[in-house]
Amino acid sequence: MNFIAGFFFTVLFLSVAELLLLVRASQAMGFLATLGLCVLTGILGGALVRMQGLQTLNRMQGELAAGRLPADEILEGIALLLVGALLCVPGFLTDAIGGLMLIPGLRRVVVGWIRKKVAARVTFHTMGPGPGFFQANPEIKDVECEEKPPDRE
Repeated sequence: MNFIAGFFFTVLFLSVAELLLLVRASQAMGFLATLGLCVLTGILGGALVRMQGLQTLNRMQGELAAGRLPADEILEGIALLLVGALLCVPGFLTDAIGGLMLIPGLRRVVVGWIRKKVAARVTFHTMGPGPGFFQANPEIKDVECEEKPPDRE
């Protein structure tokens, strides 16, 4: 299954599951309580994402000041953007997934897994004398990458 089909079925599944959960919660707690809980989780989640995003930004600035590329911090920032989007979508399933991803250790594990998956498919070529070149000359930032063909088994 390609990426587009997987994305489509994931969104379809999440939408149907969210709708079912919201209807069940509304039947059990009432419409206003369900609505209030959705709004409350969105507000609390947004505040937590903002706080963790600022911490990630500070770590990113520290890495740049030390002359290192803040690759992990950039990936974590992207993950936090996705977490924020999940928490903005009304529903309990997306709030649960977003809430789990607010746990820094779990988020770092997921980011590491994604980094390994991307690194297995992409080859990076840098221009310059070696791996420490970015630290030696931060003015040169030219990087090329190409996608590896999938392994045939």
